[in-house]
Amino acid sequence: MLYPDIQVIDVGLNDWEESINQMPARHFTLLAESLLAWCRKQKGHIFMVSHDGTITNYRVLLGEYELTRNDFLGEAGYCTIRHV
Repeated sequence: MLYPDIQVIDVGLNDWEESINQMPARHFTLLAESLLAWCRKQKGHIFMVSHDGTITNYRVLLGEYELTRNDFLGEAGYCTIRHV
């Protein structure tokens, strides 16, 4: 394995039909809050790889408001969040 310390988390989505971008906002919030609770229990850095729109939704969940498309990360962008 190229990155033996990488941990991939199964969030319970069964197939592409249940993509985060297509689910109701409440369902996303439940999944996201569960993932963030897991993150809070970890030590060290956590790198989440996702679509820029999904990352923007996490940012809103963490308290950033009035984000627009201009706030999206763009191609290969990243966002640093401390103290989730």
